[in-house]
Amino acid sequence: MGVPTKPRMPTEPILLVDLIYKNSKGQDLLLPQITRLVKLMYLTELEYFRLRHERLTALDWTFYIYGPYPLSLKSFLGEPEIETKEWRSGKTSKSVVRDEDTFMNAKAEPDLEAIIKRVVKTWGDADLNQLLDFVYFETEPMQNAKRGDLLDFSTVAPEVARKLQVNLDRARLNELKGKVSERAKAYAQLRQASSPPSDLTENLAIWDEEETRLFPSGPCRIRLIDLVPKE
Repeated sequence: MGVPTKPRMPTEPILLVDLIYKNSKGQDLLLPQITRLVKLMYLTELEYFRLRHERLTALDWTFYIYGPYPLSLKSFLGEPEIETKEWRSGKTSKSVVRDEDTFMNAKAEPDLEAIIKRVVKTWGDADLNQLLDFVYFETEPMQNAKRGDLLDFSTVAPEVARKLQVNLDRARLNELKGKVSERAKAYAQLRQASSPPSDLTENLAIWDEEETRLFPSGPCRIRLIDLVPKE
């Protein structure tokens, strides 16, 4: 019998926050406000399940009001400091306050790091309404859920390796080959053997004659005593 594998421990949600902040900073993006941050965390969970077919965290993602939200998030984050900003329009936004040194030094397994980097690159500065629409309408756990339901990640389709395939138009390819062949014939007619001008040949002959006179060939002798420096 094989030794049973030890189940992996759920990833702490605060690590997702730090990794999302780290990648946002690394990609010169603003740190996400809570609304965007939660959706980026959800998409990370989604893509991790698509890759590994297991949950990343123990968050209870629920169809809550306008989309997926983990009702236990606050307790998982340990009552984090929340910063509230008020804009000229009268609207307010909130963000989780994290120490920059802490989130810039956050690390995780390579698969998770790659997923978060991709999610932040795609959605980190996308129009917020576009992001909300995508999460609400395009992600599998949300498509058959009703408001108040726990989201079922087992509905997420597994990642499928895409085979690169190039379809060539044979007729078009043969047409291009014919044009290249015709162009090559035209170039062949322009090619002629080059011959140097007579004055260049004469000058090189004079140069060779003077070199022979000034630097005649002959035996060469080296005395060891000549190599010893004089005091």
